[in-house]
Amino acid sequence: QQQASEHPFGGGSGGGVSITPIAFLIVNSSGVKLLHLDESTHLYEKILDVAPQAIEKIQEMLKKNKKDSPTEKHDFDI
Repeated sequence: QQQASEHPFGGGSGGGVSITPIAFLIVNSSGVKLLHLDESTHLYEKILDVAPQAIEKIQEMLKKNKKDSPTEKHDFDI
């Protein structure tokens, strides 16, 4: 007959494996940022930081071009 323990078993064995965190993903109202613990700069981190700003600038340029462009369209042969 099995004896009921006070707390149910919810663990596991590590088997000699250790996990070391290398970065934290920070999500807040201003956006998402990847913070590395080794303090070195990574290419993909720079891309993630610059991408939202680049998209916003492209959207602003497109909106500005729509406002500045004339309403009639021209066909050009190249």
